[in-house]
Amino acid sequence: MNMVHIQLDQLPGWELVRKGLDDLRQGDTDTIEAILVMMAMPRLRPHTEILLIPAFPSPDRPLNIALYKKLEDFGNSAHARYNALRRRVLKFCTALDQYDQI
Repeated sequence: MNMVHIQLDQLPGWELVRKGLDDLRQGDTDTIEAILVMMAMPRLRPHTEILLIPAFPSPDRPLNIALYKKLEDFGNSAHARYNALRRRVLKFCTALDQYDQI
């Protein structure tokens, strides 16, 4: 990682990633945000030093299904919410990757 100062809170989707990382640090792998972070781990792992990614157990279920089940409480909008949340976290990953190229 380059020595560029990154203000994570200025990146889109940081609020979801921060909450998910906090949940994982507390051992809670069953929140919407924690599931989103686990799903994005292939993109986040190269940034472990910046994000201070905690160790967590390997998921014992398909994460995409776990996330969708969490969102079912929103009724008919579950699918739209699922896609919007995934896009938001992917925007964070893309923005973070761009710092690596500076």
